[in-house]
Amino acid sequence: TENDCMEEIIMLQTRTVRGPDLAEWQSRFGTDFVASHDRAVRKLENYGMIEIENGFLRLTPIGLEMQDSVVLELM
Repeated sequence: TENDCMEEIIMLQTRTVRGPDLAEWQSRFGTDFVASHDRAVRKLENYGMIEIENGFLRLTPIGLEMQDSVVLELM
């Protein structure tokens, strides 16, 4: 399903240095990732676990250490 595909992208691409491509997400699913995950994104940014840079949502070093928690928060 589309939801399974979204979850897979979150799980796999947060493991990369670059992170999920937000424009690609918009193109593929027709939704703004940041807007649709607003509460989680703000919370994770405040904790210093993620940052949005050059159109990518990437995990910080702290976020990478706690990647499983970040993924659960974003799902």
